[in-house]
Amino acid sequence: ECFNNSSSWFEKALKRIKNSPFFITTNNTFISKKFQYVLNNLKEFFLVVDEVHNFRSSSTRKFFPDNAKYKLGLTATPNRYF
Repeated sequence: ECFNNSSSWFEKALKRIKNSPFFITTNNTFISKKFQYVLNNLKEFFLVVDEVHNFRSSSTRKFFPDNAKYKLGLTATPNRYF
């Protein structure tokens, strides 16, 4: 539910941090400054990333948060050709 303009999800995400930090988002929203702010305010969480092959570059790999207790990456594209 975290996609499109951050005004539609940012405030709800901040409130959820305290209760149930479970978010579904797109890759573009995931790397946005506001969503990274939300993730950085969590103590720990389970991160599931679809199309994780898009995060192999050094420019996107930096967005993987250190506070994710568990990380699961999903892809049907094991080799990145670009």
